[in-house]
Order: sequence, then C-alpha cells, then structure tokens
Amino acid sequence: MSPISWNSWIRLTSFWYRTRFNTLYFLNYNFCHHVMKDGEIVQAGKYDELIADPYSELVKQMTAHSQSLSQVRKPKDVGVLSCPLTCAPHEMTIQTENVEEIRDDQHANVNISGISNDEVMESGSVKWKVYSTFVTAAYKGALVPVILLCQVLFQGLQMGSNYWIAWATEEANISREKLIWVFVLLSGLSSFFIFGRAVLLATISIETSQRLFLGMINSVFRAPISFFDSTPSSRILNRSSTDQSTVDTDIPYRLAGLAFALIQLFSIIILMSQIAWQVFLFFAAILVISAWYQAYYITTARELARMVGVRKSPILHHFSESIAGSTSIRCFNQQERFLTKIRSTVDDYSRVVFHNSVTMEWLCVRINFLFNFVFFLVLIILVSLPRGSIDPSKIFYIPKFF
Repeated sequence: MSPISWNSWIRLTSFWYRTRFNTLYFLNYNFCHHVMKDGEIVQAGKYDELIADPYSELVKQMTAHSQSLSQVRKPKDVGVLSCPLTCAPHEMTIQTENVEEIRDDQHANVNISGISNDEVMESGSVKWKVYSTFVTAAYKGALVPVILLCQVLFQGLQMGSNYWIAWATEEANISREKLIWVFVLLSGLSSFFIFGRAVLLATISIETSQRLFLGMINSVFRAPISFFDSTPSSRILNRSSTDQSTVDTDIPYRLAGLAFALIQLFSIIILMSQIAWQVFLFFAAILVISAWYQAYYITTARELARMVGVRKSPILHHFSESIAGSTSIRCFNQQERFLTKIRSTVDDYSRVVFHNSVTMEWLCVRINFLFNFVFFLVLIILVSLPRGSIDPSKIFYIPKFF
C-alpha cells in the first residue's frame, strides 16, 4: 500500500519514455491529484473535492497515517486531525465523528499502549484448509496424483520383482537367463518410477516455495505503516528465513513421506492377506495403540513446534539491536546486562527445542517397539503354520517389506 505523507504528496506524471515524480507542497494550487493504492490509481480530482468526502480513499489513508503516528507520540488534540499544509482552515480539519466512522468501517483500531506487540501464537489443531492450500499452491495440485501413481507403481514393481525371484527359483521350466532378464526389467521399471517421483516431488516443492515466498513478500511490501511500527524487523526476517527454509526443505518431504508410508503399509496388508489372514488381528490392535499414541503426542508436539518459532525471533531482535547500539552499550558499561539478556533468550529457545526433540524420541521408541513386536509375531505365525499350507520360499520373502 502506498501511504500518503503529511508533508509531501506525490503526483505521477507519465511522459513518452519515462515516469517523473513531482513533490507538491501546495496541494490546493494544484489542478489534479492522484491517490494510489496497491500500485494503482484509485481516485483522482482536486484536493477540495477529495478532502470534502470523509469516505474517500485520501481521507482513509490520512487516517491510517495518523494512527501510525499516534503509536509514536499521542496527539495533543484528539478532536481534530490537522495537516501542516498551506490550505484554508476549513479544508485542513477533519472532524472526529468522520474519523471514528472511517475507523469502524476499516477495522483499523490500533493499540497505542505500546509500539511493539507480542507475537501471537496459534493454538489447537491445524485446519485442513492450510494443508489444501499448500498442496494446491503449485499447478493447482495436478502433480500430486502423478507422484502418488509413481509411488504405487514403484511399490508394486518392487514387490513383483522379489516375488518373481522367490517363485521362479522353484520352477524347473524357467531358465536362468529368463529369470535374470525379467528381474532386471522389473527392477529397471521400478527405478524409472522412483526417479520420476523424485523429480516431480522436487519440482512441486520448488514451485510451491516460490509462490508462497512471493506472496509473503508482496504482503510485506504492501503492508501499512502501522505494521512496521508494531512488528520488529527481526521477526519479519525470522519468518522469511527459518520458516521459508522449512517450507522449502521440510514440509513437502514430510507430507510425501507420510503418503509413501501409507502406500507401503497398504501394500504389506494386501500381501499378508494372501499368505496369512491372521495377521489382520495384530494390525487392528497396532492401529488402535498407534492412534492413542498419536492423540497423546500430537497435542504437545504441535504447541512445542509453535513455541520454537516464537522463541527464535527475540534472539535475532536482541542481537541485531545490540550490534547496532554496541557503542552506547560500552559507553554506559552495560555489557553484562545485555549478555545476560541474550543468554536468557538463547536458553529459553534451547529449552523448547530440547523438549521438542524429546517428545519425538519418546514417540519413536514406542513406535519402534510396536513395529518390532509385530514383526516378531508375524515370523512366529509364518513358521508355526502347518507344513504345506504356504510356499516355504514366501516365508522369507514377506519380512523384507517390514
């Protein structure tokens, strides 16, 4: 958004090959004024006509500017908003009633108790709209089914190649050359699909991160002055660096890993159903226990992850301010106080990161225990079946997918 300054007003004049900006101090002597918003001219006319309408865009921007100034120092006369330009008094005064109506319409009430506001941390579960927005940010989600199809084909070909080796070695009418060539063909196709999956996943990750980054930059560039007055620059830098890095390298691969793990799980269930249906009983019990662990873990982990993002901004803010004011700090012999403050903020951040890592390890230990326990029971079932109920070669082929 292009705020209108109180002391200088910009008029855009277009020539045949260039754009020139003229600074005007006598608005009432100029023939025409252009009011710009979001890079576009939204209103044009004489100053008398623009200022006469309390709901005009010019008055709204002047009101927003006065609100940002009120955060720095409270005006002495809250009843009027005066403009220090050479205009008639009745032209340069805006009544309080009009200002209040504009504030109600724009929902622009600003807290003048402090310049910098504390960073707000969300609570509760993440809405599905956030996930859908992230997935459909690149190409409207058209590549997501293709990536899932590549994973399904890769999983099927991988299982098929191992099944071919286990079955063909017992057949006398299959030559060794045919056995090797079919295995090479299945393995080559699976490698092709896994390569396509990796390329498509990297493509959609880059496109998604670029779109989200450009949207964030545009929002920052078009933000009102009050946003920069109440938001420290370190907080903006933290969100545009650490969070952007997470969007680039972490979130896409975590979502993809979840989808790939579910596909592999369903493949194992389908394969085991062809060998020993008794395994379904263990799968049902494991799913119930995993759901209980997930409900117990996700609440704490979600809040800790949000606290990690909130606790990092004060470190950057304090460090940058200390570097900028290092001369004054040394002049007044306040080094120890600033060192104590930065150590305290680092300790707060490290403490939250530690607890976040501990919760992840807590979940991993229990999930691995359940995984190994089910694997042990599956092996017992397979070797305890009556002789001749299943092919012996398949007993040692099935556990490869666990």
